[in-house]
Amino acid sequence: GDDASTVRRLFDTRGAPTGWLDIHHPRPLLEQTRLASWLLLAMSVGVFLVGSVLAWWLIDRRLVSRLERMRGELPALAAGERDALTTASPPDEIDDVAARVNALHGELSRVSTQWRHEATHDPLTGLGNRARLLADLDARLARTSPMALLLLDLDGFRALNDLFGHATGDHVLRLVAARLRTLAADGAQAYRLGGDEFALLLPAPTPADAMAL
Repeated sequence: GDDASTVRRLFDTRGAPTGWLDIHHPRPLLEQTRLASWLLLAMSVGVFLVGSVLAWWLIDRRLVSRLERMRGELPALAAGERDALTTASPPDEIDDVAARVNALHGELSRVSTQWRHEATHDPLTGLGNRARLLADLDARLARTSPMALLLLDLDGFRALNDLFGHATGDHVLRLVAARLRTLAADGAQAYRLGGDEFALLLPAPTPADAMAL
């Protein structure tokens, strides 16, 4: 109960026992306070544990969902069907990873595009090279498209190169390339095959068109 009982022995003036005294009094306040503190602590720990489990469960579901989305986007990114992975705002650690992947993918795409261009173009003039000419010929032959191929070389270029130097020779080659680009504006393709050799590929030409060039 809420009361405590204390029993004491009574004695007379000579020290002889005369009876018993039964005293009822409330429990000490300190004990009740201690019990309440323990109950409050237990409730706080319980609430903290339940809240922590719920928070981790929600965070885990969010992280798993975003990682699953990223895993689903990666094949499309590698196949060139996407330009970048999806990121959220404000960004967090997962978005930092996605941003790094996007930056790496962008750099790889840029380098890959540059390499493909360098593999099929002449670095001095910017015209298509021999490999590009062969690829374009194969494509047109596969479509059985009418075409004409004009091969050109510069007379006396070696002597000019020896007399005035390679810098002057390179300048002349760039001038020729610019002229061929002007001629190729109507759908023809210009190429530098190497040295002073150039080519023009004309789609669906007539004999008069070829002779005019």
